[in-house]
Amino acid sequence: MEKDKVGGQAAKGPESADKPLEFFILDYPKSKYEAIPLAAEWAQIIRRKEENRHMTPNEILEMAIRDVLSGKITLKDVRKASVQESAESPDALLNGSDKSK
Repeated sequence: MEKDKVGGQAAKGPESADKPLEFFILDYPKSKYEAIPLAAEWAQIIRRKEENRHMTPNEILEMAIRDVLSGKITLKDVRKASVQESAESPDALLNGSDKSK
């Protein structure tokens, strides 16, 4: 049983947490130049969420890059979150009430 613990086979965490960020960068199947703006936009969305307020900018950026390069987040997910976020903003509510007049 101790051999399993030494070999690292006793417990495995989530796949994306086990692999270094460099692995995702080198193994990304699509254009890395398309992934950079997507990760930047996803980082801005993550930063605005209340549950991520305690995170440093470097942690947020690393999380966003990891999410995009691992395929966890796609362009559709970012667009959907962006639209949903803009619909929930106070300015959108004010602008929406002006249009109904």
